[in-house]
Amino acid sequence: MCSRRYWRSGLRAQGLTANTREGLGSNVIFGALASNDIDVYVDYSGTLWANQFHHTDIKPREELLAELKTTLASQKITLLGELGFANAYALVMPKKRAEALGIRSIADLAAHAGTLSMAADYEFFSRPEWAGLQKAYGLPFRAQRQMQPDFMYAQ
Repeated sequence: MCSRRYWRSGLRAQGLTANTREGLGSNVIFGALASNDIDVYVDYSGTLWANQFHHTDIKPREELLAELKTTLASQKITLLGELGFANAYALVMPKKRAEALGIRSIADLAAHAGTLSMAADYEFFSRPEWAGLQKAYGLPFRAQRQMQPDFMYAQ
């Protein structure tokens, strides 16, 4: 992912070295941080909130960050700062397919879900966002695949 290259070059510009390990999920990498096997890593605040600390509530951004900072501090981990963009998922599909099926909203998508397959990273399907979407819209996809993020996005 492009952000990985950005962080590595930024660290090197400061005279620091950086190594990249591919394919570590948030739980594995958080464990590595907590046990001092790595020094720093980037994760989404929502992923830490939901997956690492098992919260199911969705809080306003500032409140979540404040509580997350306190929770991490109790584990002797410092939240250094935000990356400056919203931590949000989006559902996407090829434009031509959406146009052909008349899909312009999640409600439209729900009407066609039984004929479509969906893929997401291996953490998404256990997140509160997915549970909320299913509760609101159903979304009974023909197939639901978990994929490693490296296989989902061009680097």
